[in-house]
Amino acid sequence: RSDTVFRIGAGIDGNIPISRQNVLFNARVEQREYDRFDLLDHTAYRLGGAWNWTVGNDWNGDLGYQRDHYLSSLADIQRAVKDMITTDHVFGNAGYRIDARWRVRGGVDLWRYEHSDASQVGLDNRTQSYVVGADYVTPANNSVGIQFRYTQGNYPTIGAVGLDNDYKEYETSAVARWVVTGKSTFTGRLGYTKREHEQVPQRDFGGVTGRL
Repeated sequence: RSDTVFRIGAGIDGNIPISRQNVLFNARVEQREYDRFDLLDHTAYRLGGAWNWTVGNDWNGDLGYQRDHYLSSLADIQRAVKDMITTDHVFGNAGYRIDARWRVRGGVDLWRYEHSDASQVGLDNRTQSYVVGADYVTPANNSVGIQFRYTQGNYPTIGAVGLDNDYKEYETSAVARWVVTGKSTFTGRLGYTKREHEQVPQRDFGGVTGRL
């Protein structure tokens, strides 16, 4: 059935330059009230920060953390269930300029998803992702390169009841970045991704993937 949702909230974004460093932060909070399905009333929020660092002329990267708290998509559940998802994302990246044109880099992303509703806790998961790559960079800061990413996913609750939905994923890709103007940038990735599940081979995947 249809419903009317009332939303009120506030947010702030910040970018604080400190010499050659940049400290970024963001915060959002929003109250959502449902007219008919009032059991879905909730407060959603986002809170995060990052440090874009530079050391000398050759090293740069970022380090950060973000937390999101929001209502699970009703399209996924197909019923009026208040399942609040909390995600935590910790990330860090570093790049080194070998010379004026070549750069090597690496990074790590750690994710945690937790569901509040007892019927959905089987979807709780922990994800670890590691990437290494090399790029050719032009004086205009355009780049083209190659990277390899390894990801490991773990579903601790499902594993506890006898079904191991854990997976490992391997991705090799070509990547590119094109600075069109001072205000417009395109980034792209095209490669091959292979995912292997521990006990559910029907969900295995191997094929071409991309992003623009």
